[in-house]
Amino acid sequence: MNRREFLAAAAAAGVSLRSGRARAAEKPSDVLVVGAGLAGLVCAQELQRAGLRVTVLEARNRPGGRVYTVRKGFASDQHAEGGGEFIDTGHTVIRSYVKQLGLVLEDTRLGPNAKLHGVAYIDDKRRPDTVLSTGTTKREVDRFWRHVDSLAAKLDPEDPLAKGAHLDSYSAGYVMNKLALDPTAKFVVAGELRDRFTVEPDRLSLLYLCQKRKLDATQPPSGVNAFRILGGNDLLTKALTGGLHDLRLKTPVAEIELRPGGVRATTRAGDTFSAYYCVLSAPLKAVKNLIEFSPSLPAPLADAVEHLRYGIATKTMIQYGRRFWRDRGENGDITTDLVFQTSWEATSRQSGDVGILTTFTAGLNGYFYDRRSGGLRALLAADEIDDVYPNSRRYYVKGLSAGLSHEPPSGGTFTAYAPGQMRKYWDVVRQPVGRLYLAGEHADAYSGTMEGAVRSGRRVAAMLATLR
Repeated sequence: MNRREFLAAAAAAGVSLRSGRARAAEKPSDVLVVGAGLAGLVCAQELQRAGLRVTVLEARNRPGGRVYTVRKGFASDQHAEGGGEFIDTGHTVIRSYVKQLGLVLEDTRLGPNAKLHGVAYIDDKRRPDTVLSTGTTKREVDRFWRHVDSLAAKLDPEDPLAKGAHLDSYSAGYVMNKLALDPTAKFVVAGELRDRFTVEPDRLSLLYLCQKRKLDATQPPSGVNAFRILGGNDLLTKALTGGLHDLRLKTPVAEIELRPGGVRATTRAGDTFSAYYCVLSAPLKAVKNLIEFSPSLPAPLADAVEHLRYGIATKTMIQYGRRFWRDRGENGDITTDLVFQTSWEATSRQSGDVGILTTFTAGLNGYFYDRRSGGLRALLAADEIDDVYPNSRRYYVKGLSAGLSHEPPSGGTFTAYAPGQMRKYWDVVRQPVGRLYLAGEHADAYSGTMEGAVRSGRRVAAMLATLR
């Protein structure tokens, strides 16, 4: 179908040219993008580049979605990432956008902290974190990952169900118990899984774990969490936003009507926006919280919107007047059995005597933190850091915290398939429904990452651009 036939069919199908008070005299957009996170922004940019008219609707008062940089409130112009933070060496697509847009990657493996070690604080004892990656503990942890690698060996990470559907009946916790790991190794593995997936191991599909392991098989350990964007990850979202012709912030969509010839979105304020196609790039938890569909979505997709698991985690960022961890020859990394589970320095390449430690709390403990106010989280985190570094509270300057689970436009951290959910939802969230296309990290093999969001946006844009 060429563009003229495409537009004629849409008009014959009765796509309304009335689009609310702000757009009453305008023609329908070619594509309506709901959600201005990385997936939506990349999709909109690529569609515009292909010559299509695009309107982007975002519920928040800012673009970026689950990627945002916390700046306000910190001294010395320092910043930390409240959402998506790290980019792996294997995340080639997002790295290409960073380069195209004239931004620079900060290599976290270099700088003042590069040759320093972290701390393990377990059972009220403080030791170098190397004790968790040497000796018997290392052998046991390696045994777990070798077993996962053997299970993942035949998988196609783009189509994991083809040869791995049976693995979806089990959890990652099942394998940990089956291998009878020693207590310290079990603690280390469970911590690694919580950090990566933001759920408890017994709530994580074994197939999903194997899919991720196979996807990263060619990436060395040093490539994990290798980069941030110099100056803040929000520079990427701002750069993607800069060229958009029609971005509407603070415009939450309440209803999407799917018609034979097009779509119409109605906002909470009652404004309507019409288009021939719609890209739904919001997290599925946000869709569940905020949007109704007419007619109803097909049962499999409606079930995915209702039940696909997202993780829970909080990031609490504490700024100190002095980087006391460096005084001890340490880099700010903490692995602990306290309520918060890990920390790192968010400002390792930023100037100033002050510095920020980001604490990360996921899974059940993340749920505990997430239900507290941001101010209380900061006090709890600072108190626990004081257990690890006695008297560090005297250097406390500011504490800020970010939790996505109770924010309606997010609803959680990112996709974390529970046992049994890969078979039900993996294919469903990757297929269009008529003129409705899904984008977002949940719709890509690199789910749970900024790379996945960017890849999905680009993929959907390429599909829709062929309609010109």
